[in-house]
Amino acid sequence: MGGPDGTATVEDQLMAIIDQLPTVSFVDRCDPDGRLHTVSLSDEFRKLMGLDDEQARGLRGVDALGLVHPDDVRPLEEAVREHRGTSEPFSVVFRLRDGTGAWRWLSSNVVWFRVGEDEYFYLVLSDVTSIKEEEEQIRGRFLAQQSFLDSVSDSFLATMRVNVTRDVVELAGGRRPLVDMSAGRVGYGDLRAAVELSMPVADDRASAEGLFSRASLLAAFGRGTSQVSLDCRFRSDPDASPRWARFSMNLLLRPETGDVVGFATISDVDDEKTEQRILECMTNAEEYDFVALIDMASHAITFRRITDASMAPVTGIPYDYDEMIHANARRYYADADEGDRAAHGTSIEEIGAHLAHELYYSCTFTVRQPDGTNRWKLMRYRYLDDGRDVVLAVRRDITEVYLREQADRRRLEEALAAARTANAAKSDFLSRMSHDIRTPLNGILGMTALALDEPDRELERHYLRRIDESGRFLLSLVNDILDLSKAESGRMELHLGHYTYPEFIASIESVIRPLCDEKDVSLTVVNPFTGYSILVDPLRINQVFFNLLSNAVKFTPRGGHVRFELANHRLSEGRLSIDFIVSDDGIGMAEEFQSHLFEPFSQERTAANQTRSGTGLGLAITREIVDLMGGTISVASAPGEGTTITTHLSFAVCPDVELAEEPPAPVSLDGVRVLLAEDNAINAEIAMRLLEKRGASVAVATDGGKAVDLFASSDQYHYDVVLMDVRMPVLDGLGATRRIRALGRPDARTVPIVAMTANAFAEDVEECLAAGMDAHVAKPVDPAALFDAIERVLGGRR
Repeated sequence: MGGPDGTATVEDQLMAIIDQLPTVSFVDRCDPDGRLHTVSLSDEFRKLMGLDDEQARGLRGVDALGLVHPDDVRPLEEAVREHRGTSEPFSVVFRLRDGTGAWRWLSSNVVWFRVGEDEYFYLVLSDVTSIKEEEEQIRGRFLAQQSFLDSVSDSFLATMRVNVTRDVVELAGGRRPLVDMSAGRVGYGDLRAAVELSMPVADDRASAEGLFSRASLLAAFGRGTSQVSLDCRFRSDPDASPRWARFSMNLLLRPETGDVVGFATISDVDDEKTEQRILECMTNAEEYDFVALIDMASHAITFRRITDASMAPVTGIPYDYDEMIHANARRYYADADEGDRAAHGTSIEEIGAHLAHELYYSCTFTVRQPDGTNRWKLMRYRYLDDGRDVVLAVRRDITEVYLREQADRRRLEEALAAARTANAAKSDFLSRMSHDIRTPLNGILGMTALALDEPDRELERHYLRRIDESGRFLLSLVNDILDLSKAESGRMELHLGHYTYPEFIASIESVIRPLCDEKDVSLTVVNPFTGYSILVDPLRINQVFFNLLSNAVKFTPRGGHVRFELANHRLSEGRLSIDFIVSDDGIGMAEEFQSHLFEPFSQERTAANQTRSGTGLGLAITREIVDLMGGTISVASAPGEGTTITTHLSFAVCPDVELAEEPPAPVSLDGVRVLLAEDNAINAEIAMRLLEKRGASVAVATDGGKAVDLFASSDQYHYDVVLMDVRMPVLDGLGATRRIRALGRPDARTVPIVAMTANAFAEDVEECLAAGMDAHVAKPVDPAALFDAIERVLGGRR
């Protein structure tokens, strides 16, 4: 392009300027008939679209609309016609092919302008491909949810589509729709009112209000929650008895408007909840020879489970309870008096009277069997739930138990009398330990059951995190007891190493700050030291201040404050003395208790702290460690005014040591062949999975003898490392190690053997090394410690 004399035209100059603009843009010339020809492409446009020079040259002068996705041509033509000849900017979204041939969505701000007799459109572009794809995904999810609701509507008590943003019910269906859509506009408030009228239990209505109000739903969606669910008692018909129902609402964006729309279902889960509640109310369910539900209003009994072949009732069919009791009095009980006593003791009136003020009501009777013998049976009753409409009745045979209890009664009474004379502090300790051990065990077992039955991957991860928390808490209780045992026997030792103050503070904050956040307690750390590296046992000094700070958090109410200050430092002759001050504005403690604060098993019992858990060993261990480090510890406190504990410690100052700037890379065990000797199937599976995830191949032996046989029958140098449990049947780990070392082959003398055992005391480690092992890893196994031990013993062999 150029003038007749070869000079650049105004258009040439203009296009050259536009080509160099730092924007994603191009220019189309508009012919008199409205056709567009591309005359300029900016460098930024070529970069955005991934065009090479040849591809860019190929776009110049061509029909611009021919480059546009066919579905977008008509809207673009209409926009050009509408804005041609005007100076008003306009916007349009269309698709162009990029350098790879893929369609890319572009949003364009367009301006029409004229140069001489020529008309042009100048387009400034931005890539909106990801936005459009996300919109398509949102639209797909929305349509899929609507299709699902339409296809399964008759399977639910009720279905609804609710525009939460605009406060309107758009659709209502199901077997018993909650609202009548033919009456005109139905607001979300009308739906909530209809739902609440169907809920006979006040707590359920309150829960529904908290979860399903418009404000709650919009707030939940804003937090990223896409599903809200509630199980509650529900009447689908005013004359019907309440049944358990599940309200579920999936929240999605309507792609056209951006409104938050809820797709809701109400399903009957009464049988599921009833069975679940029955199992929750029973222990050792297999011991009961029948399980039944009694409706206290209608006096109907329905048997859910019967294992006693002599009983005639059929499960699932309601019977008249009063008639059955009187019939049983004549048929089952040993004599008339026993029958009359049973009929009275198991009457509706007697059951109701006891359960009015007791959680359980139990009674025992002698029952005649078909063969003429008598057996002792225990009847037990309790309300199935808080509605107090239905009683769960179970019966089990206690003949052997009853006879054994009779024989053992005197022995048990003597044992009880002896227990009452035990030390009061240790009795209190055992009570707390029973609670604190059972609590994480209950969490582990309960969350395991939930995780095993949970299809939702995210919920499963949640349950597993809770299992991990409970397990670590249980391990801390065991460690407290073992630490106190070491301290009392004088076997607690310090293992000194380099430790910097930034490392120390980071370690403390990583543990304590989440505790504070969970309880809404603020934490202030005052640490003026950054340049010192000290010689100390990092594990033990961390243990001291974990104990002190976690106690401060525990006994500080929500909204309170905990402070950790390092003060009064003095550097003299290569030693640094510091006061570590832990203070809180919590509940404090009485002066008379302060003198017992650091004694084992001691905890002050007040109304303010009686629900808090703990062994009462943490501060006793803290005192032992501080004494071992040559320090002092003191306390100042008053009820309601908080507590301040000051720990004075002195350390040798070390020369600066170079710290690793990057964390070490994860240990890889690719190609490593492991022989694992472990008799416990669960422990074996855990170790095997951990090792396989790092690339190792694992062979498992279930006792020491099999481990020796596996090694002896393998090719020389087949196994790279042996992981050996110590306590195993047939042959223990120590004996198995000695036999492997004694085999007449060179690899038997050199193969690394790592003890992986719950025998964790120092003398246990020494015994393992003396038997020929190379390293020791204590159970419960820390995966990082296991991998480090394997990497250490393999050394340069890999």
